[in-house]
Amino acid sequence: MPQFSVPESLNLHLWSLTQEYPGGRLCALLDGARDERIYPTVVRSGVDYRSLYRADVPEVLAESAPYLVELEDGTPFTQWLLHTGWGQSWGIYLIATETLDELRDHFRQFLSAEDEDGKPFFFRFYDPRVLRLYLPACTADELVLFFGPVRLFGVENEKSQYLTLHSYQGARLVRVSLDLTEPFST
Repeated sequence: MPQFSVPESLNLHLWSLTQEYPGGRLCALLDGARDERIYPTVVRSGVDYRSLYRADVPEVLAESAPYLVELEDGTPFTQWLLHTGWGQSWGIYLIATETLDELRDHFRQFLSAEDEDGKPFFFRFYDPRVLRLYLPACTADELVLFFGPVRLFGVENEKSQYLTLHSYQGARLVRVSLDLTEPFST
């Protein structure tokens, strides 16, 4: 069996997962605040993307905004993201059939939350370190609301060896971890 690097294995797993969801497109939700290269690379790449922030935010906020990006297999941007961003907590992956505009509208409702005292805060659910703790703590109703049009979320684990998949099936959260250091098989 051929040996693959973790980014190559990640690429193979992600694209094979899109086959399990007819009409599903693979997207990344990236945190521009995690690395100064994210914003300019997204903007200059030619990929289809949407900021989760309003269009009229100052440049300094645009640079640190979360960006929803549709990925295409084999493109320079996708390869850059998988090779450079994996293991850096740059964002999460997802599969959905809706348009980027519909997904942006869905995710915008989760950008802020309130603590126990009712004080608002930014909810950085697109950080894999946050999402992998948040989803298991959700009630069934919260999962239905959060997943909305999303069929599958994928996040890196703490050591970046695993791609952990989260789906909502039969009123419960289903988590599966794929070891990216093992040979890929379909």
